[in-house]
Amino acid sequence: MRGCLLILTWESIGKEEIQMTTTQSIQEFGSFQEMSLAAAEAAAVSFGRPISGVLYTQGGRRFISTGLPVRMLLSLARTDSATKKGNPAEVRNRPLDNGHVREIINYLTTEEKYLVPPIMLNASQRLQVFAYRTPSETKPCVFVLPHDEYLYVTDGQHRLEALRQSVEARSDLGDDSVGVTIIEESDLDKVHQDFFDAAQVKPLAKALLVEYDGREPMNWLAKEVSTESPIFHGRIERIGSVGKNSLMLFTNNQVKLGVWQLIVGDWSIYSSARLKQAGQTVAPAKGLWLKKILAFFEAFTTANRQWNAVAQRPLESGLTTDIPAFRDNYIHFTGGGLLVLCGVGHTILDLDPMSEGTLSDAQTQHIQRLAELDWSRTSPLWAGGLVSPQGSITPHKGHVVLAVARAKSEVGLSLSQREQDAINKAEAIAAKPEQQPALAS
Repeated sequence: MRGCLLILTWESIGKEEIQMTTTQSIQEFGSFQEMSLAAAEAAAVSFGRPISGVLYTQGGRRFISTGLPVRMLLSLARTDSATKKGNPAEVRNRPLDNGHVREIINYLTTEEKYLVPPIMLNASQRLQVFAYRTPSETKPCVFVLPHDEYLYVTDGQHRLEALRQSVEARSDLGDDSVGVTIIEESDLDKVHQDFFDAAQVKPLAKALLVEYDGREPMNWLAKEVSTESPIFHGRIERIGSVGKNSLMLFTNNQVKLGVWQLIVGDWSIYSSARLKQAGQTVAPAKGLWLKKILAFFEAFTTANRQWNAVAQRPLESGLTTDIPAFRDNYIHFTGGGLLVLCGVGHTILDLDPMSEGTLSDAQTQHIQRLAELDWSRTSPLWAGGLVSPQGSITPHKGHVVLAVARAKSEVGLSLSQREQDAINKAEAIAAKPEQQPALAS
């Protein structure tokens, strides 16, 4: 990283004073040499440090962008964190979360092509700025940081602390640069408001996480499966949801949950703890997992009449396939049905866990039986759970477990205790139709 951003604001003074300050604190010159010499002289007189950058305006305020090496940033920047029992109104930063710091340290010390977002800093006094005269509002400049002025963190204290500790373990970090935003502000209330304003970041949608966060193994697998599997290629919605009349089959997040179901056997426990476990166990063998998953979907697609019809008519061929009709009539064209399919697939793949990505004869035979099941919404296999009496899909946890148990029983696979309990419960309910407790858990 070679860039760095500084922001200078004068919100606490009036319009007339802003005009006067602009004249007094920003001097313009006709050459780079004159500008640099003037800044160096001012820095020498004040024992300060001249730092070059680019002066520009944004939203009626003046900004300076530049690049600070990490070691220089660490020497200039300070944190002012609240303690757990202290008064946060009296300091600049919220309490430091050491766990979050460790997460960033792990990222910085293990990821070669890392990226650190800009850090927002605060200067408590106005800075001298020497600019090169141009017709544009964007001007090369040099500003002077006084020797007794520290830059305090407004937003990014965890990144700064992680950089400080990471440099000790990875010395080359110190030679890189990090973007910063310096806001010139002496009012603590405005510093706090700046932190709040900077923290208004909308989390990425789950679909976009699959597309953008390839470092997380389940995202990588879902994206690769969506691209390489003939049944999914070109028919996965990568941003929004799948509409009733859409020619897309699933969202990429539904594919991700299906992949998770194939690997661990329970999509509903997709938690941060399990993600960490996946990073430790799945990531080292994600290439092998990709081969297994693609082989599973290919075998099922070949053997299942409805999926095969779709695969034989890719969108780019121009041949039409009535996907909405398939979705209305068959559960394996819905997100809930995909979870059932992959739940059974987990047990099938587990029959030969040491394979090199190819299917054994036993696995192929079980997938053949699975593909030949009655996947229509009217099938008794799904009634009283996954498919409501009105024909709608209700993929609650208990419904999916029951559907997987019934499908496994039909295919000839052994059931777990939880799956057998789900069947026993459903049979007990069917024997007493006047009692209709929910199957969802």
